[in-house]
Amino acid sequence: MSQTANAGLSDWELSEVHRSSGGDASLRYVELVNEEGGCLFPASTLDLYDSTGQLLDTQSLTVITVCHGAPTYLLLATSQAASYFGVSRDGNLSTAIPDAGQLCFSSSQTNYDCFRWGGVTGPVPDLFGASDTSAIAPSADGQSMVRVTSTHIVAADWVSAGPSPRQPNDGSVWDAPDAGVVFDAGPTLDAGPQPDARGRSDSGPRPDAGAAVRDPEYLDLDTAGGASCGCQNSDGGGPGIALLSLLLLFAMRRRPRDGRTA
Repeated sequence: MSQTANAGLSDWELSEVHRSSGGDASLRYVELVNEEGGCLFPASTLDLYDSTGQLLDTQSLTVITVCHGAPTYLLLATSQAASYFGVSRDGNLSTAIPDAGQLCFSSSQTNYDCFRWGGVTGPVPDLFGASDTSAIAPSADGQSMVRVTSTHIVAADWVSAGPSPRQPNDGSVWDAPDAGVVFDAGPTLDAGPQPDARGRSDSGPRPDAGAAVRDPEYLDLDTAGGASCGCQNSDGGGPGIALLSLLLLFAMRRRPRDGRTA
């Protein structure tokens, strides 16, 4: 008992029972909820009883041990109901739901939670409501029988209300554990501006991309035989060129003419 209780079996409860919509009994489902999270085992079943307490059907909830997070809404439904209400289902609900009857969530032959409706004469008790024999009136067509609290007294815990498969019975919005925000669903480190996506030091004017385009630098020979930098202006002149012109002119004037010496 302690082993199964530690696995969260005692936290599983019947949450909603829908019998029909529009007079169509194929639009039926049974929902279980676990607000704390826990496991289901191959011995975990949904048991349907008639009003006298006779077992009508036992439906397995899983073929292997499966552990669920918090909260979890487990839905057994016909394919017609899943399509009609636009929800996914965790298993098929093969058995019809009678006008008066009882449902129990059981595991290893222990009834952890039971629900009763209609004229029940042979109530089946559960672990936490062993003395409770109460039931509620069956829901009208199109309505569900829903759990709104957990005192383990059926007449106090259950009411008739509009269908709300796979979500709380108080009308609030429920995000499944795997449908909320996850680590890789939001902005990630590589989703924002990267270091090379903003203005960089090499994205502005570079030393050779500004005035140097207009004033290219070059090396010129100076009179001492070394190298000096002459900077050409936009008008094409510069001290280097002027000096070179003077030297050439001086050399030409000193050349011999007509084969004679100067």
